[in-house]
Amino acid sequence: MTHMSSTVRNADARRALDRAWVIAAVYALFAGAGMALLAEVVPLTVHPQRLLTPSGIASFVAFCALSLSAVLAPALLAPESSRALARALARAIEARTGLFIALAVAAALAGSLVVAVVVLEAFPNSGDEYAYLFQAWHFARGELWVAAPPLGETFAPYRTWVLDGKWVSQYPPGWPGALALAVLVGLPVWAANALFGGALAASLAARAWPYGERTVALAVALVFALTPFTVYNAASYHSHVFTALCIALLCVACVRHGEGKGGLALVAAALCLGVIGATRYMTLLLLIPAMLVWVFVENRRAWLRIAVVMALVAAPFLVLLMLYQDAVTGSPFRSTYSVINRPDIFLTAAWEDVVHGSAISLYRVAELAVWASPILLALYLVAFAVKVRNGALRFYDLIFPTFLVGYVFFPTLGGNRYGPRYYYEAFPLMLATIGTAAPLAAARGRRVWERPVVLHAVLVCVATLALTHLFLWPTYRAQIAERQDLYRLAADMGLDKAIVIVKTTPGLGLIAEDLARNGLSVDGPVLYARPDAAPEDLRKAFPDRSVWVYERGSPDEPGRLTPATP
Repeated sequence: MTHMSSTVRNADARRALDRAWVIAAVYALFAGAGMALLAEVVPLTVHPQRLLTPSGIASFVAFCALSLSAVLAPALLAPESSRALARALARAIEARTGLFIALAVAAALAGSLVVAVVVLEAFPNSGDEYAYLFQAWHFARGELWVAAPPLGETFAPYRTWVLDGKWVSQYPPGWPGALALAVLVGLPVWAANALFGGALAASLAARAWPYGERTVALAVALVFALTPFTVYNAASYHSHVFTALCIALLCVACVRHGEGKGGLALVAAALCLGVIGATRYMTLLLLIPAMLVWVFVENRRAWLRIAVVMALVAAPFLVLLMLYQDAVTGSPFRSTYSVINRPDIFLTAAWEDVVHGSAISLYRVAELAVWASPILLALYLVAFAVKVRNGALRFYDLIFPTFLVGYVFFPTLGGNRYGPRYYYEAFPLMLATIGTAAPLAAARGRRVWERPVVLHAVLVCVATLALTHLFLWPTYRAQIAERQDLYRLAADMGLDKAIVIVKTTPGLGLIAEDLARNGLSVDGPVLYARPDAAPEDLRKAFPDRSVWVYERGSPDEPGRLTPATP
């Protein structure tokens, strides 16, 4: 009798807690504590050496634990209220799912455009990004290279090089070619990536994905659109969003071909592979395992026809790439990366590099948890495990893990970036794996949205993304202002017919050579030279220009422009 009374009292206590106010209280506590932790963690991800401190690690672990608690607490304390909330949200969304998906796509586009203009100020925030623009500008003029500037590489920014009288970028032509098209049609180049980001969000909501419910497609597109990982990369000039779109379209085409959509889907898949191959070689390499599974496992009866069609369609891209390499480097078999004439990071299998790459990969995963929320990573692990247990893995489920493993052999974080950018191209497929696992969960007796843990995982994920944006915005505004200090100072001093030797970088994360930016022709009112430029050589080559030196001791000190001494 006593035991029964105790059970009744416990049940009454649980029912008393199963109220909407409990859910609201948990989220309020999560927002308050989460903001305190993210205020420390988020700015540190901009400079990895700062995050890898005892306080940074402790704050990161605490935020992951807080996120998990915010999912489990309302699901366990208020399960019926959570189900009622899920049903109310479903009723509000299901009749207008298409509209909400369109709004998610619009959010991906608008968010990136706002960040590109207001936060990043359309500034190429890395040497890589400026090199892409440099290449796009001369492609738009119909030139494969630019005539070498005076004094060799003195006026050439990092990632551009002088080879046999040619001033070239080190990168393949695919992404700069896309940017050149934007230039030719009059589209601001800072808006190009945002358009690709919007198209990528739309591709994730395509009906080809076996999500089971359109509400799942909406959740996938919405979370993708809101992640800072998407918004900031699509606001940059990096090539990852464009390549990710090609991968997503490749997967959609392969899925549609499996549904019996015929040759057009196969041709589209081959075109995507061709563009990827002309844009990022490493990405094409990492797609091989998934594509082998698709061809020889999922389509083993038609593998020969698929291989022939894809080879024929993709072959022109290989021919054009080899012609480009021959024009730039003098050999069709010599990559443009061969023009790099200083130590750099390349693909390696050396033991010590693999150990270092493994440590870096652990950091990348932690960085992804900050830029895309720890809960999203947890959902991915659960979804992948569910698909493995049910024997439901598809070729596209292999892409994200292949990137995780593959970049162990490329032991660098990637310099200036917005999150672990080397993973970005596979990031949409991580979300696709989560979404396509939903029908397996629903098949076990209940709609996926009626599971309190799933509902709160999505809500906590969205809340985390909103909180993260609050701290990324001022962090990157400050970084952009810091890195433009050199150009702002030259403008404020009214320099004209001048050369500035960039002796030191104006901010952490850039090297001085990154800022020797002079467009396609060395004839602007102010020219910027690499730090090893000799003043006497500059005066001889440009006797009508004054020579200055830019130095900045630290970000806490103002930069200084002083006349160069002989």
